[in-house]
Amino acid sequence: MQASGVTYEFQKNWRGLSSFNPSSLGWLFGKHPKVNFWRAPTDNDFGEQAQYNLRLWDAASHNQKTSFKNVEEKDGTITFNYEIKPTGIEAIVNVSYTVNKDGSLTIGAHYKGLSGDLPEMMRFGMNMELSNRFSNFSWYGRGPWENYVDRKEDAFMGVWKGNVADQAFPYYRPQEAGNKTDVRWLTLTDKNGKGIRIVGAQPLSVSATNYRTEDWDPGTTKKQQHASDILSADRVILNVDLFQRGVGGLNSWGAKPLDQYRFRDKEYSYQYTISVIQ
Repeated sequence: MQASGVTYEFQKNWRGLSSFNPSSLGWLFGKHPKVNFWRAPTDNDFGEQAQYNLRLWDAASHNQKTSFKNVEEKDGTITFNYEIKPTGIEAIVNVSYTVNKDGSLTIGAHYKGLSGDLPEMMRFGMNMELSNRFSNFSWYGRGPWENYVDRKEDAFMGVWKGNVADQAFPYYRPQEAGNKTDVRWLTLTDKNGKGIRIVGAQPLSVSATNYRTEDWDPGTTKKQQHASDILSADRVILNVDLFQRGVGGLNSWGAKPLDQYRFRDKEYSYQYTISVIQ
């Protein structure tokens, strides 16, 4: 379907949104938004054995069964509804894609745990990839440096700008980096000012870097590697999340993040809208 110069394609029984093609931008997404639960473990995560105890969320991010539910039309908008079933997790995620009259796309996700013994979540959101030409990053949220739900008191609300290539802090051992919290909106644009704008229906936790999670994730044992050993991707790797688990405990050899920075509820919902900047 087409709305205001943007062509959308949806598939019934594969992954939902399969094409987002603004006529004015050409190739935009290298990977369309996909439900994501995992981050590259930090040194503190390794200290508490999260690379083992929470690893099922990594598998749940890669292995998902998508089922088409229905299409709804209302007031000039059209909504495509899907159910995502992560493999190995007793949970479902209902995802909706609403094509608005102005050509923007509103994406909603509702997670529901179906078991009482699921481990706490590492993160809940969506991962996507854009052409690397959209390398100018601006956001209204906490900045200018990276910040997390339990590491944000020295990052202040404002409108911040930077290059995607500069967002990931080069930790001595590669790990999760570059996140921003309390984000109300963000833009990713090219040298001509064209690109996308994302607005959250609630505050978002986001990152825009040139590194995929798997680039920073060594698996269950730490690799003796450094930031210079990791090759950046020729893509903008964008995470648009509702939350990410806290990164720090009271020590680095067993303590978990404080309870208020851990996520163990059975249901979570969030929503954001992608608009094209032409």
